[in-house]
Amino acid sequence: MQKRLTIYLRTHRRRWGLTQKELARLIGLQSGSQVSRLERGKRQPTFPIVIACVLIFGVQAADIFPALVNDVEDEVMQHAYQLYRALQGDTSTAAKAKLELLNQLVAHINPGQNKRTI
Repeated sequence: MQKRLTIYLRTHRRRWGLTQKELARLIGLQSGSQVSRLERGKRQPTFPIVIACVLIFGVQAADIFPALVNDVEDEVMQHAYQLYRALQGDTSTAAKAKLELLNQLVAHINPGQNKRTI
């Protein structure tokens, strides 16, 4: 069973007085029922839909699709930890640059944990 995502698309749509059909037209969907499925978490938003909503409403993706953004962040962090472990013991310049990138990634995703390394 697929877990239900927290979505604030309806909140933003209604704040601007858009109907589901109007929002569908703006984001390139065929019908308002497709927007309804997005709003109820019955349909996973595609990347173009997320970007379109960010552009339309002028907010961050996490403001509309917080659970989706959190899931992606968790997955990226898991991959970052795996890469970090794989780079251990490599003293090359390229490895050092990669480790710096990973540390910046952690600082960006977890800003409250400043100067924390992986």
